[in-house]
Amino acid sequence: MLLEYLEGWLDGRGAKGINSMVGRPGSHATLMEDLATARISVAQVAQRLIHCAKCADSNEIHTLGLVNALLKSECDDIIHRLRQSSLQAPQVVERYRQARWIAQQWIRRYTKLDFTSLGQYNRDELRSWAVRSAL
Repeated sequence: MLLEYLEGWLDGRGAKGINSMVGRPGSHATLMEDLATARISVAQVAQRLIHCAKCADSNEIHTLGLVNALLKSECDDIIHRLRQSSLQAPQVVERYRQARWIAQQWIRRYTKLDFTSLGQYNRDELRSWAVRSAL
């Protein structure tokens, strides 16, 4: 959800209909997500990091490394599905990559108790997060 929302935000949308189950079996409703949901998601992940929570599936302790790996895996999956459809425009793929880096920085800031809302940054500031993180 976080990657999908951030991609939409970078594209100028304040909310985004998300159906990340496209191409997967079964019927899935599209969800409408907004900044409040994204903030809750970031806060929940940050709490798991701060308190060294264990993953229920693997018993692995939540670390920034694990979160970054999960974000990368999800981003790669989204981009793979985009490439299988007609939505593979380079600017869309790049927005998802930027969304991943922004998500990582946003979560990291929350773990340091910096609760600045995404809405308090402009797109250029957030893109600079993505550029610095990708280096």
